[in-house]
Amino acid sequence: MESDTLTVTHASYCHEPMLLLLDQILSSLMELENAVFT
Repeated sequence: MESDTLTVTHASYCHEPMLLLLDQILSSLMELENAVFT
């Protein structure tokens, strides 16, 4: 049980920065789009 929890938390730690980066990229792209099409 404990090892499973450790694996899950490790995986989420690895993937969270990527998700945050993707979120930042998407939001900046949307901002660019708004700037271009306004």
